[in-house]
Amino acid sequence: MAEYVTEFNWDSVDEFGNPWFVTRERVVRCRDCAMYDEDECECLRDPNHTGRGWPSRPSGFCAWGVPREDET
Repeated sequence: MAEYVTEFNWDSVDEFGNPWFVTRERVVRCRDCAMYDEDECECLRDPNHTGRGWPSRPSGFCAWGVPREDET
């Protein structure tokens, strides 16, 4: 299931009183990311080039998440 960041405009509502919203970016959870190693529970993205992965949780997310090929 895909999750998205949305922006609500509470100053503008529809006829039922619901605010208008705009869908922004998709949130890619670690468990759905191409850079996540499920066996080691770590992110393989290495911005500091240390040769190590970053500890992460399956429900976590970051700004650099990339959906797996089968998740698009």
